[in-house]
Amino acid sequence: MSQYDAERHFAVAGTPIKHSLSTVLHMAVFKELGLPWQTALVDPEDLEGFQLLIKNMREGSAGYDGANITIPYKEEAFRLCDELSPVAQRCGAVNTVARVGGDKLEGHNTDVGGFLDALKSGLKIDTNGLQSAIVCGTGGAARAVATALVSVGIPRLVILSRTDNRANQFVTELRQADDQTQWRSASYEDAFTVIGQEEVFDLCVNATPLGMVDGSPQELPQGWVAYLKHVRAIFDVVYRRNGLTLLVQWAHKNGIPATDGLMMLVEQAVRSLVFWGTPAEPEEMRAIMRKALIDEGITRCAQQPQQQKQKQIS
Repeated sequence: MSQYDAERHFAVAGTPIKHSLSTVLHMAVFKELGLPWQTALVDPEDLEGFQLLIKNMREGSAGYDGANITIPYKEEAFRLCDELSPVAQRCGAVNTVARVGGDKLEGHNTDVGGFLDALKSGLKIDTNGLQSAIVCGTGGAARAVATALVSVGIPRLVILSRTDNRANQFVTELRQADDQTQWRSASYEDAFTVIGQEEVFDLCVNATPLGMVDGSPQELPQGWVAYLKHVRAIFDVVYRRNGLTLLVQWAHKNGIPATDGLMMLVEQAVRSLVFWGTPAEPEEMRAIMRKALIDEGITRCAQQPQQQKQKQIS
């Protein structure tokens, strides 16, 4: 019997998780390739529940050969894995776990590469030409985004969070492996203590859960709009099943090129399936996933909105 004939089970773990399209992407690939593999959505509900899930996965009692980890558990996954890829080590967050050797968990971060590829496909940005960016958030997604931007040599990077302390701690931890980027940090309400009134940034990335699920705030947080008008493009790492996020809608109304996290989801999913040993080339899996989204009635993965057409940053 081929190694691909055996049943394998994977999880997508997060809180909340019902909105996730990851199982749609994974199952489309498994079905197309004729693999008896399954992916299930799992909501651990809280940190203690997530820790138990990881413990049971390591021991084999959970029945999962691997997992995708999403909000808000990526940093905890980093702490709980037995082995870490170099990329995961650099950013301090894990979004992909593989069970190896029968009793060990190997942690990877596929958000880093997924984000850079999505920037190119969604906003047509030459990542090597990026000069400056604002990142909103200090969680696992923000760690991946900041690590990705540093990896392409961005000279100026501003980190904004709910409090000065969170933003400052984030920068302190990530700048240790980077001595080229000029880091700045502040709370959202104090953004203009580190952003010049006439300063313009190539990119702003929302790496918070804002706008991820129905029932999210219907207005952008107070103070965001002021500095969003200082950017040339906006990338929202979150996405909705039924349309664009509030942030992307606002950007389009104000003539700012923007995209949501749908293509980042696809790109990181392709990398995750590679780590799990899926027998297909990335381009083949990418095409299968795009078709699966179209079949779900989500067509923006195949064609970028007209508002997003932009001259490449160089």
